[in-house]
Amino acid sequence: MGRNAYSGFKVKHACGHIAFYERLLPQGFTDDQARLAAREGKLTWLEQRDCQSCHYKDQPEVRLDELRRRGLSVPDLPRLTGTEKQMSWARKIRAGKLDEVVSRYSYLCHQLESQRQRGTISAQVLDQRRCVYNRAVTQIVAHADAGWWIEQRGMAAADMLRHAVSV
Repeated sequence: MGRNAYSGFKVKHACGHIAFYERLLPQGFTDDQARLAAREGKLTWLEQRDCQSCHYKDQPEVRLDELRRRGLSVPDLPRLTGTEKQMSWARKIRAGKLDEVVSRYSYLCHQLESQRQRGTISAQVLDQRRCVYNRAVTQIVAHADAGWWIEQRGMAAADMLRHAVSV
């Protein structure tokens, strides 16, 4: 879109939003032509992708759809509440944390299935533990307060699940 190397770059993303990038100077190039080519490549790449707001808005839903395909009844993501600045930051944190939680949930379910196949736990215990994990994921997803997500930014997914189970 608008490309003025001195003032910055306006990029129209695939989602239709326009974003301004102040500096796009790739590092590690000694040749100016190579640096300019790399910058043009970066601009083209940015134009082909959604803006950060759209990316962080849609990414958690994709991960939750993955859980729904596995049969987990996960509610839709609630709209975040808080100041605009908090919501912007929390959107990014929530996307990352939900990604971690889904990965951890998948790992735990795989571990349970392995234990059941080896005969170390019964099908009834497997179902009980899955129910507990499902409830924990649902509780985590249900948080709408941007401040809560910001406070949890340093907490590991395993700890988030453990804490949700104990509440």
